[in-house]
Amino acid sequence: MAAQPSNTPSTPNTPELDREIVAALIHKEQALLDDLHRRGLTEAALNERAGQLGLTSELIKRCRLAGTQPSLRTCVKCDARFLSAGPHNRLCRRCPPR
Repeated sequence: MAAQPSNTPSTPNTPELDREIVAALIHKEQALLDDLHRRGLTEAALNERAGQLGLTSELIKRCRLAGTQPSLRTCVKCDARFLSAGPHNRLCRRCPPR
């Protein structure tokens, strides 16, 4: 049986790579997107990782209204990386507040 093509990045998801993906998608930086594609990340893989991090149009809208920039944080409950709307946001979407 032939191997199926994968949209999984050939490099592991590191905090640095996650920051690059977020910056490229939020700021529409074409040069950074091109660099990520050259490193083997497909458009589908970039969008999938952005979704895993919680990068949604709603988050971007909330940040613009609040005058903040989404940033990568580590969930204090499960240690997963996620996009935060501000310093008040310390739990990922999967971990319910008390």
